Amino acid sequence: MAMSRSAQLRTACEEWSADSIRSTATFGPTMVGEFSVATNDCAQYVNGIDGKPRWQGDCTYENDVSTFSPEYKTFLTNFFNAQLDAFEQGIGWFYWNFKTETNPVWSYVDGVKHGWIPKDVNDRGPGFCAPNGYNVRV
Repeated sequence: MAMSRSAQLRTACEEWSADSIRSTATFGPTMVGEFSVATNDCAQYVNGIDGKPRWQGDCTYENDVSTFSPEYKTFLTNFFNAQLDAFEQGIGWFYWNFKTETNPVWSYVDGVKHGWIPKDVNDRGPGFCAPNGYNVRV
């Protein structure tokens, strides 16, 4: 949660890609589950009932898409695509949650609705990592 956006993209592209490749080579077919584009823990019940978020930001704004800047939405798109690039180095992925109660960045449905997740992830265009200069190190 404390990483900059550029560090989050680099981590997904370089470290998580390498992890997927290494896991598949070492242990066998590897699928990544329960990922999202969330960089906070503001979703209801993420920390359990009556749990307090570890993230120190204002969850009111994190849960309100109308406050998301175009730059932040671009980051969400890039972060989603960077993670797919990484996780598809194994045998695939599945998203954390189809729909959440309050936080759109934890919700696949909200990501599609608001445009940072493509309606058809099989038709999302070229990968994100390599065209943006990220290198996978195994």
